[in-house]
Amino acid sequence: MSRYISQGVEPTPDQRALFRYPELRVHYDGRSSKWGRGGRSYAQLIWAGDYAASITQPQAFRPYLEQQLAFLTEDYGARISVGVSESEIPYPFVLDGSQELDADRVRPADLARHFPYPKLSNVGDAVIDGEKIMRPDGARPLSLFEAPRIDMSLKRIEHYCGTHWQDVQPWILFTNYQRYVEEFVRWAAGVVAATPGAILSCPGRVRLEHGQSEQAIAQAAL
Repeated sequence: MSRYISQGVEPTPDQRALFRYPELRVHYDGRSSKWGRGGRSYAQLIWAGDYAASITQPQAFRPYLEQQLAFLTEDYGARISVGVSESEIPYPFVLDGSQELDADRVRPADLARHFPYPKLSNVGDAVIDGEKIMRPDGARPLSLFEAPRIDMSLKRIEHYCGTHWQDVQPWILFTNYQRYVEEFVRWAAGVVAATPGAILSCPGRVRLEHGQSEQAIAQAAL
């Protein structure tokens, strides 16, 4: 993408074929778990065979993935492998947060002509709705949602919160009164000013950190 944006060089078919999410695959040979059919309500395997899912943002989801996979390997002797999925990574998710690619130099229509772009047909809830039991390759779904669905959900968080999704903490409070938002910001700005290490992430990807000038923090509070 950097070469196309800066020089107009289109990707070759072989290069285009590499624009794929990683795939996480679990193989289960059917052995019994030490928990039997009870135990946890999650991280369970029932049928022998392969389970697979495309993965996005592995660094952000690493603690969760490691915890879940540890349960499967310890309890069921599952084997883990990583490969390349059939799901293309849409170019907006590649550009997101990049400081090296100036996408304003080209039209979105031109990028969509040469690079994968988001398609609603690739974003679905078939697994959680019970409509998709087996993948085309014969593996069962490893997760409720595939990578394109997760990336789209992360973008929805940014759309509604105005901040980068990685700055969002476990709870989101919805309100329809602007004065509530203003009061929250004033309170948080005060916490940032008084607490070393505190950070306030504001809409527009504005970040206030402890140690910034009181004027900057006060301006954000306004």
